[in-house]
Amino acid sequence: VTISRIKDGVFIDVNEDFCRAFSRTREEVIGTTGVALGLWKDLDERNEVVKKNLKMGGIFNEERTMQLPNGKVSTVLFSSDIITIGGEPCLLTISIEITERKKAEEKLRETLAELEQSSTRLKATNKELESFSYSVSHDLRAPLRAVDGFSQALLEDYAPKLDETARDYLRR
Repeated sequence: VTISRIKDGVFIDVNEDFCRAFSRTREEVIGTTGVALGLWKDLDERNEVVKKNLKMGGIFNEERTMQLPNGKVSTVLFSSDIITIGGEPCLLTISIEITERKKAEEKLRETLAELEQSSTRLKATNKELESFSYSVSHDLRAPLRAVDGFSQALLEDYAPKLDETARDYLRR
């Protein structure tokens, strides 16, 4: 959380989490600007945020990337609004670090894409299996009809010579 004057971007207050993220003390941050800390690329970027706040009445959960002092790039959900302190317009900003969440979301998208590909391959394989199954079923019909026909012929012609077990086998 930060509060900075709109006219010059100077921080008038920051919370401890902000100080930890930028490896600075409150005393080092208060009185300096976001541009000086590298929070904004340049003054134009900050001015765009101020204009957007004035036009839209605030910014809520806009994703932004920030370069931290250690060189690490961080993704944050950025929210801001214009407030008045002591009669002076100020920019109140809240940034929530979401870098790990973004990485997890990307991994999830990749996994879902892989799952979709696997599903497509599985559907194609099932279609091939259905086709093979139909072909085998069709190819076995004629031999099975022949076996059935010979079984019926044996029952009709030789039933009296067969015991009950043999007749049962032929019926089945």
